Amino acid sequence: MSEKSGMMRVNGMINEVADAMIVKMFKDFPVGNVGLTFHRHKKAYGCFYVDKNWKIGEDGFHEINISEHAIRAGKTQMFCTIAHELVHAANTQMGIKDTDKTLRRHNKKFKAGLEKVGMKAFDTGGPGGWDDVVEWYPVFEEIVAELSDDAKYVLENVDVLLQFKSGGSNTQNLSVFICPNCGQKARAKQGAKLICGNDCCLPDDTEGMVTMELVG
Repeated sequence: MSEKSGMMRVNGMINEVADAMIVKMFKDFPVGNVGLTFHRHKKAYGCFYVDKNWKIGEDGFHEINISEHAIRAGKTQMFCTIAHELVHAANTQMGIKDTDKTLRRHNKKFKAGLEKVGMKAFDTGGPGGWDDVVEWYPVFEEIVAELSDDAKYVLENVDVLLQFKSGGSNTQNLSVFICPNCGQKARAKQGAKLICGNDCCLPDDTEGMVTMELVG
């Protein structure tokens, strides 16, 4: 599995999450046309672009970046980041300016947008202004249920799919294997046959040994 294929699957997953989120949380708060992209920016969890910088036919699309930092932080942070950026998109669609001139300080209109979709807000007391309370909201379970099987798999295995880095690492050409019993992960050449060595998977005889499966 290459770094590119892993990133593409993650990118597909975050777009599925956003699509389901729009249906479940933004029924009365139109988001407009948006497209999410995965990126490796380490300084911000997410970024919404006010200008419609994508175009397909006559339709313009707002771009939303979701960082590797947000995705690796876990499902709760990832979902809250996507929802946070979708609130910016909905406010923009409605002509509501929810930040100051620097586009960094979130005002009370952003707070109102968060509350409109069922999220909690708090005043950071800092330069960022209002922000969302990061927690696993009940609606997130409904969103996960709407995802495709592949998106659900990616959601649970992002660390595996994103562990490949550009730049010539010796592990770059190795495939990822996972134990179907306990979830233990390992890397080896694609044709390798790996046996899980965890105590919970080691039987008294060789016939019961658990063979690890190729991830991709």
